[in-house]
Amino acid sequence: MSALVHLALACALQCSDPPAPAEGFAYDEVFDLPLTFSDGEVTTATLRHPRDSAGPCGWPVIVFIHGLFGDQHGPASFARSFAAAGYATLTFDVRGHETHSGRHTLWSLRERLDLVEVIEWLGATYPGVVDVGRLGLAGTSQGAILSLSLAGRENAPIEPNPWRGGTYPDIDALVVTNLTADFFAAFSPQSAGLHCSLASALLGPSGASVRFDYGIVADAERAVIDRDPLLWAALVSDPSRDPRPVMPQVTVPLLAMGAWDDYWFPLRSLLEALDALPAGVPHKLYLGTGGHSTPNAVGEMALRDSFRRQWFERFLKGQQNGIETGPRVTYAQTPASAVAYLSNQTAWERRQSSVWPPPDSRPVRLHLRQGALLTPVEPSGDEPDELLVQDVAAGFGPVELIATEFRLPMIEQEIERRVLTWRTPALTAPLRIVGAPQVRLDLLALGADWQAAVSLWDLNPAGEERYVTSGVHFGQGAPAGPTTVYLGGQCYEFAVGHRLELRLSNMLVHEPPPGAILRYAPSLDPFTLTVRHDAAALSWLTLPVPEANPLSYGTAQVASGGCVARMGSTGLASPSANPPFVLRADSVIPDRDGLLLYGFAPKQVPLSGGNLWIAPPVLRSSLIDSGGSPSTPCSGTLLRDFSSRLQSDPLLTPGRPVYAQFWYRDPQSPSLTNLTNALQFTVLP
Repeated sequence: MSALVHLALACALQCSDPPAPAEGFAYDEVFDLPLTFSDGEVTTATLRHPRDSAGPCGWPVIVFIHGLFGDQHGPASFARSFAAAGYATLTFDVRGHETHSGRHTLWSLRERLDLVEVIEWLGATYPGVVDVGRLGLAGTSQGAILSLSLAGRENAPIEPNPWRGGTYPDIDALVVTNLTADFFAAFSPQSAGLHCSLASALLGPSGASVRFDYGIVADAERAVIDRDPLLWAALVSDPSRDPRPVMPQVTVPLLAMGAWDDYWFPLRSLLEALDALPAGVPHKLYLGTGGHSTPNAVGEMALRDSFRRQWFERFLKGQQNGIETGPRVTYAQTPASAVAYLSNQTAWERRQSSVWPPPDSRPVRLHLRQGALLTPVEPSGDEPDELLVQDVAAGFGPVELIATEFRLPMIEQEIERRVLTWRTPALTAPLRIVGAPQVRLDLLALGADWQAAVSLWDLNPAGEERYVTSGVHFGQGAPAGPTTVYLGGQCYEFAVGHRLELRLSNMLVHEPPPGAILRYAPSLDPFTLTVRHDAAALSWLTLPVPEANPLSYGTAQVASGGCVARMGSTGLASPSANPPFVLRADSVIPDRDGLLLYGFAPKQVPLSGGNLWIAPPVLRSSLIDSGGSPSTPCSGTLLRDFSSRLQSDPLLTPGRPVYAQFWYRDPQSPSLTNLTNALQFTVLP
């Protein structure tokens, strides 16, 4: 823990506060407090604080900062809750919103100065009531960006400006939710993407709820009209706005919370920014739901509230509650059912990790193959290329794009969404991903400006589809070779019987159960992408899968009795596992001899009417009887306790991937034998 944090905690311990009664403090709310800023603009604020007399230093302060399109009443419930817990809380209208007379300058110096001056005004106006020496900031979205931006300049001289001098204030605790810490990555990826929501906010109807600076609006409009992505990138990623450059200077204890399916801000930039914090800075991270366009599950909101409460208690009041200790990351698994996902009563399954991604995650590669297949088996020869073609209606250009307000239904009338797909066979074992998938595409592009938008989907046996995550790569010109598309982070489990589907499209559409939203504006040029996936030009999907999670792949041969075997496993693939690691194939012909086959690489080799899914050398077990009842078709099960092999085979070293399937006799079939599908697993310590 840094020396500054120790000093802040020492100050917190010296300033004792009256204990909160069980029912909470009664508190006063003072509305419509007028504030005048150094540039002459004005706003109003609301102060809440306990009616009881404060301790010798005054009540510790939390300033709650609302999001874009919001106002000071948005965080009112948080502000009231903390006032009842023994804090002075302040909310105010940010520049360009509601009662603030100034125009929004897109989170630049002027918004930061407003926040500085709100804090200074509070301390000067209410001495003895508030203690700005114990200061916390809590912001959501826009408010989180401003909070983080201020924290990265803590105690530094204020930049030269026409209005004032001085230094940025000391901050003791920070809670930020649903934000990006990298404007470039979020708003203008690869200096080419145009973030639809921000563009719509800047260029939308004149009656929009945020009043932006005229010069910024003019620059944004010129960037779109002139089709100048560099101007847009320079506007949104100006270092005076973007919090990323100051992240290495943040020494304030930081609690960050984000959502997997957040439409505005994918999590990748936040995760990378937290990694840039100086060593020893206390920080904690929640990943799950409660973001832009994501559901507010009651249990997850309660957890986030608990984290927020404990964080401020620890660093503003000095309570030894241990919130900063233990695993750094708490993450929740996204419900696969759309109904469960949308219900605020659904309990999300949670896990914890000391780092992100979790240390037990391993990359699993699935190759794009001909026949729309997605499989661990890479191609061994030539395969036909696949084409993704975008056409643009005549007369649809930048002016017309602005007129759509960047709404997907209107844009799709002018630019048809085209899609290429690849699917796995139905899974015979559940598959969980934890982290950010990546797609490597070997592309040829024809067109001045193009997009390769990739999304991952879950298809159930009834054909119903569920969006999981997505990402996009923007390009100019005609590259030849591999292109990496980074998908958004996710924790999700694909159930038995479901298929994974990878889609490549000409525009990135964010499609969780609440509905489809266009994340980035489409290219206004026609283009053609040629996707290559043969032995000389591989394309693949990489999934972050926990080491203990096997992956089923391939298809089983249909047996003479109509049986289609399903590979699975129980236990962990460790020589010391208890219970043991058992490989199994269900739904096989009863009372038949079989063998377990295994090796160390995947391959598809046609054999006796089925497929051997393992590359040589192929090792095998002794004979196994499938059991079951001869009078009940498909009641047999092939079982092999693999633990003895893990203990005795010197080739089965920790970290090594293994590929396994069963062979068994089928005298009534033309081939006299049968082969199941296969299972990939990793040897654990």
